[in-house]
Formats: sequence, structure tokens, C-alpha cells
Amino acid sequence: MSGPPGSAYSSEDIGFLRLIGRVVAFAIDDNFNLRQAEAAKRDLQRHNERLQRNRLTDYWRGVLASSQSREIEARLRRFDGLYRWFLFRATPSLDNNGKVVKWYGTNTDIEERKKAEQAVAVRNTRLQLLLKLTKQITSNLELRELLRAISASIREVMDCDAVHISLADPASGKFRLYALDFPEGKGFVKEEMLIESVGACKRALETRQPTTRNTANPQEFPPDLYKLMVAEGLKTQGVIPLVSRGQVVGFLTINRSTDDAFLPDEIGFLKEASGQIAIAIENCLAFSEISELKEKLAQEKLYLEEEIRGDMNFEQIVGNSPALKHVLQLVETVAPSDSTVLLLGETGTGKELIARRFTIAAVANTAPS
Repeated sequence: MSGPPGSAYSSEDIGFLRLIGRVVAFAIDDNFNLRQAEAAKRDLQRHNERLQRNRLTDYWRGVLASSQSREIEARLRRFDGLYRWFLFRATPSLDNNGKVVKWYGTNTDIEERKKAEQAVAVRNTRLQLLLKLTKQITSNLELRELLRAISASIREVMDCDAVHISLADPASGKFRLYALDFPEGKGFVKEEMLIESVGACKRALETRQPTTRNTANPQEFPPDLYKLMVAEGLKTQGVIPLVSRGQVVGFLTINRSTDDAFLPDEIGFLKEASGQIAIAIENCLAFSEISELKEKLAQEKLYLEEEIRGDMNFEQIVGNSPALKHVLQLVETVAPSDSTVLLLGETGTGKELIARRFTIAAVANTAPS
């Protein structure tokens, strides 16, 4: 860029030009990468087509050698350039001596049939996932271990690179990443990190409905999470709220390293499965709370029993006379009942010690076992 002779550019001008230069460089780089990706895709298609045609050639050679009717399925490019599935069938015509005199060949477009078969296969795979989730949920009450197993199962079925489950963290008002399945991860996104509900996540929290977002729109992510997503090479994300009794207890998040958006039926399926996951989370939390309370009660019971055993020695009551033994026996007999007991005796004869014996004996008989 040049200007009138003798003119000079200010530092602001230079800074602006540098910014423009970076934008142009990124545009050139993106265009180059796009052309490379498209060229690679075309090369892959041509390579697959060659493999398919070679496969068909070898197959027909075998058919001709066998002199028997055969058929084969293959996906090839049609006359209009579209790739579709075809069923190729060959039937020989034999003379009276059983010799092949000609061949009849047909090719039938079976694209719709293959799509239907694929849809059935997808449904079966997802049904297997639901059954697997049910088994995991009913056989495991350790929360983190359960959620890791669920994340791994979902990643295998949903054609994604990473799955994580985050739970509400009341102390911070954010969501804590509790379980992560990301075999190819670089370690930037990790368990225990806090995630703020911003953009798509906030909408999902408010509407209780799934949503998606892409790193092409940075405002859809919290700034810190956006940087980590870019560092991990993740681009597309589906956010499914885990709702139980009208409350969002967490999020199931699926991620891809490509710009391929998650299809509505994929998100819809995970929305159906999310109810099971939410119930599993509440069950695990309830089980953990009950276990803690049970442990606390057991400790309190042990402490109380030790106190009772210590006090039941009655070191303050000294004596071995038949009369004293008879009094203590009466205390043990009457203490478990709700009857009112009147203690009579002169001052200094130990009425308070006997009354205390009543109280301890009653506690001993009502202590939890």
C-alpha cells in the first residue's frame, strides 16, 4: 500500500493494516483448507468407487465361472452423478446340455430400502443403549462410576468424540463436570471443572429443552470453556438438560470435532434417555445421603451404648446386701414400662442414684439396635 510522496503512516494506521492483514491471511488459509478438504473428499469418493467397481468385476468373474444365478449389492454413482445403492442380479440362460448361451442382467435402485434398513439398525442400536443404561442404572449406585459408564455407552452409539455429564453445584451457582468420556482428549477439558450456564446452556436451563451450539459462534459458550473447546479441537456440541420433577439436576453434553450438526432425531433420542439418567442421579444422591445418615446413626448408637455400659456399672452404689440387690432388681423390672415410680427413703439413702438407675435402664431398653 502506498500514499502520496512524503506522507507517513501513523502507528494506528500500521496497527489497522496489520489487523486487516491477519483477517486476509485467515481468509486465504480457510479458503485453502476448504479446497483441500473438498479435493480430499472427491479423491476418497473416486477411490471408493474404484474399489466398488473392482469388487463387482471380481464378483462377476466368479459368477461367470460358476454358471449360476447370483446377486450383489453395491453403492455406485448413478448417471446423474448421485451415489446410490443398487442390487445387481445375473441369471444364465442354459441350452439342453446345460451350457450357458447368454446372461440376463438387471440392476435395481435400492437406495430407499437401504435407508430403511439403516434406520432400523439405528433404532435397534439405540434400543440396546437404553437397555444397557437401564442395566447400569440398576446395578451401580456409586455416582461418578455410574455416570462415566453412561458417558462411554452414549459416545459409542451417538457417533461423537466426547460425552460429559455435569451436575449442579449449589456453592458456585455453576455446573461441575462430574464424568467425562473423551478417549482422544488432550487434557484441557477435565472432570471437576466448573461450567457457567451461558448461551445455549442457559436456554436449555430455562426451557428444560435440548439445544445445540457451535464454536463458530463464541458467544454461545462461556469464554473459558470456548478456549478449552478450541484447544481440544471440538466444534459442535449438543446440550441436553437432565430434568427430574421439574428441576434441572445437570446436563448431558455430546461433542463432535466436526461441523456436522447433531440431527433432531439424535437429540430427541437423548432427550428420552435423559429422564432415566436424571432419576439415576437422584437415586445415587439419595443412596449416598442414606448411607451417610446410617453411618452417623451407627456411630451415635455405639457412643450411646458405651455410655450406658459405663454408667451401668454404678460405681456410686456400693453394697452386696440382699436388700440392695432386691432394689436393683426391682429397678430393672419396672424401668422398661411407662409406670410412675415413687421412691421413698430418708435423706442420704441414695434415692437420686436409684432414680438415675431408672433413667439409664429405660434408655438401654429403647436404644436402637
